[in-house]
Amino acid sequence: MSPDMMPVSPVIRTTLLEMSACTGKSTAELLDAAVEEYRVRHFASGPVSEVPGVNPADVWEAAAEADAGLLTPHSEVFAKLRARP
Repeated sequence: MSPDMMPVSPVIRTTLLEMSACTGKSTAELLDAAVEEYRVRHFASGPVSEVPGVNPADVWEAAAEADAGLLTPHSEVFAKLRARP
């Protein structure tokens, strides 16, 4: 996973600007709040380094493999498992 910038669709950009106008908050504040909400919902168990039995290096290695497109789709893995004698 990289901290690179990513494009925002025109629909999201328009929605963000409309929300900014309605709330009086800057688009940066709204994005910060959205990122924090996402972090809380999806990483409520805390940082990977604090999850018992999880090696953070393994997590970052897996993320790098995913970013590089090196993962095998589940359907392919299970098809191979079913085909075993």
